[in-house]
Amino acid sequence: MNKTFRVATLLGAVALVAAACGEAPGEGDNAAATDGETAATADFQTCMVSDSGGINDKSFNESAYNGLQAAFDNGVTMEPKFAESQAEADYAPNVDAMVADDCGLIVTVGFLLAQATQEAAEANTEEKFAIVDFLYTDPDTFEPVTIENVKPLVFNTHEAAFLAGYLAGGMTETGKVGTWGGLKIPTVTIFMDGFADGVAHYNEVKGTNVEVLGWDKETQEGQFVGDFESTGPARQISDNLIQQGADILLPVAGPIGESAAVAAQEAGNVNIIWVDADGFETLPDYGSLIITSVLKGIAVAVETAANETAEGSFSSDPFIGTLENDGVGLAPYHDFEETVPQELKDEVDQLKEQIISGELVVESDASF
Repeated sequence: MNKTFRVATLLGAVALVAAACGEAPGEGDNAAATDGETAATADFQTCMVSDSGGINDKSFNESAYNGLQAAFDNGVTMEPKFAESQAEADYAPNVDAMVADDCGLIVTVGFLLAQATQEAAEANTEEKFAIVDFLYTDPDTFEPVTIENVKPLVFNTHEAAFLAGYLAGGMTETGKVGTWGGLKIPTVTIFMDGFADGVAHYNEVKGTNVEVLGWDKETQEGQFVGDFESTGPARQISDNLIQQGADILLPVAGPIGESAAVAAQEAGNVNIIWVDADGFETLPDYGSLIITSVLKGIAVAVETAANETAEGSFSSDPFIGTLENDGVGLAPYHDFEETVPQELKDEVDQLKEQIISGELVVESDASF
């Protein structure tokens, strides 16, 4: 485990964004539990604390909430409650509010909530937590550390991003592709690492020289907005990469990644690869620009954690999403189904199998 996952170093340095607790947006009131629903439906409450992207971010917060909603829809839990953070100062109060709200499972979403989650878990050992995108490690050995009432849900997205990079290498017409991030944190740079390596592999196999703008894996330097809220800088970075010749962009920035889609649409000759969720479905206005998406199985992981906890089988064992267990992957090509050459599709499929078998090793300092 890489030392970048130490809680103290990054969490104290970043300020995000003021909280609101409430009902799920757009859900409305739900009917009372029917006689056919499980006993858990009547008395097991799931709760969620988002980071600053909010639960309508079309990305990982929304995916996590959808997982809790699925557990409710299937009659396993009560309708989920949530607290939406808008600043670093909101994290601990929001988590504490959920602790006080009779939650059977509290899901915290994002690397930046790690410290608040750990403190609440250690102070309330009877509570059960799951945290998305963070694995606790020893600060000296960097080996994983178990907190008995916290289940980490983490994802080796560099594996799927590698496939997206190889795909981008085969689809670019300018010989330049770009990527940029919201915050420079491991759960963002892991996508960028995989994407850059996938392009490099394409160059190695094909004897080409496709260039990646916005990220240098070797130096770990690149283009970042500095948060997940500032659409202006996000748009400026996207425009700059397009002006430098990039005709495919991979934004790793939650809701402000949409700025890349806006810039691509205006440019008229630029396409997007989305992350976390299937952008064709979450950003329908830009579906015609989205070649594919690098998926994290957050919704399924969260739903499974909720189901298991409601049924009394909570485990602090980490869930690590990989290509092998379908915890990460590529979305369908949708409108690009006929555009992506069959030979390239077949090569991407073959690379997936090679990564799963171990024949091809894909690495990132941010991997689990």
